[in-house]
Amino acid sequence: INVCESLDTMFKEKHITINRVKKDIEDTFVLIKNYEFADILDNCLQNAVKAVKDCAEKRIDIILYKSPPKIHIDIRDSGIGINKDMWEKIFESGFSQFKSGGKGLYHAREILKNYGSRIYIKESSKNSGTTFTIELNEGRKK
Repeated sequence: INVCESLDTMFKEKHITINRVKKDIEDTFVLIKNYEFADILDNCLQNAVKAVKDCAEKRIDIILYKSPPKIHIDIRDSGIGINKDMWEKIFESGFSQFKSGGKGLYHAREILKNYGSRIYIKESSKNSGTTFTIELNEGRKK
């Protein structure tokens, strides 16, 4: 995961523990352009960093697993959490919990829709963190 490697310095500076777990994923291709997926993953990780900023435990887990015909990427943080009534709102254009542009998650959802994929909140609770799931369709390299 090159995006994670590019952020490693920031993770270390902010004392964030990153755990990467791959479950039964071997040379699997997905239906999305590399740069689009990299942007989506970068946005999710940047949001996770903001969510754990003021927490005692600063942890982000990235879990890849397969459930054919889907590949799942869970991004779980130990951050502030998201109230259930906001789970869909955070994907709206212009909405931000962190006073940013509010385009990242909206853009991620729109790009993923183009590939028959999706992003959603799997679970979240106040001060216990959030898990975002990205579901991608398996594909073949041409």
